[in-house]
Amino acid sequence: MGIVSYGNEEFAPSRQRALAYLAERKRSDPGFKVLDVGGASKPWADEFVDAYLDIKSFATTKRVFLGNICEPEIWDEVMAAHGRFDFVICTHVLEDIRDPVFVTRQLRRVARAGFIAMPNKHFEFTNNESRFFTGCSHHRWIYTIQTPGETARRGRGTVSTMPGESPQLVAMAKLPVVQCWQSPLSRSLALLCGVPGTGQLVTAACRRLRLLPAVPRLPWLVPSLGRGHLELWFLWENSFDFKVVNNDYAGRSTAELSSLYAMALDGGA
Repeated sequence: MGIVSYGNEEFAPSRQRALAYLAERKRSDPGFKVLDVGGASKPWADEFVDAYLDIKSFATTKRVFLGNICEPEIWDEVMAAHGRFDFVICTHVLEDIRDPVFVTRQLRRVARAGFIAMPNKHFEFTNNESRFFTGCSHHRWIYTIQTPGETARRGRGTVSTMPGESPQLVAMAKLPVVQCWQSPLSRSLALLCGVPGTGQLVTAACRRLRLLPAVPRLPWLVPSLGRGHLELWFLWENSFDFKVVNNDYAGRSTAELSSLYAMALDGGA
């Protein structure tokens, strides 16, 4: 079925929805098994979780598989010890790790359905932790969910997918250009570069002085969706599509990279 619902929402409602889903499945099927990947820091669904997979141990009565989730050995261990789980939880992990392409493939391998959440793209372009960089400095990836050919779905709340839709998770590496994109200097330069008639001269001067990226503005950015405790989440069944923007190629120049961020992350959640 793929991604069956998704949205930009506060932590509490999205977690409550997932917990209600798990409670119902556990009631109807006592053998329904749940794996939490990366949940050692905040095991919010412990009541329903049967096992954890994490790089660090923690106090729990549940089984913990210890290992680096970007390496195949620990996933092979999970499959050998347990086989496929009915459901997997992976919240606020994929933005931090080296290889989300591999990890999402393994999530689909070890479970039949799951709940995944991460900071939304608006958060990664909003000054939340510091005036000097956007998003969280330790995050490696930016995510959005898009349906090919759809109009932009911007806003809070839940989107239930329609028959025939194929929403996909889309990722882009959070390269250094993002950190300065929303700085006061870059915002001012972007405005100057957009002035009719003189914008090209300003752009050329900025390049000579190495002040770029004086990057394109982000028409899709909604700062209110990047503040507070909002996150991008989705519920999937059977499998889901995942791709990295531009086939994981960052482009040949700062200008090309900037355009990728401006255009490739447009639309969707």
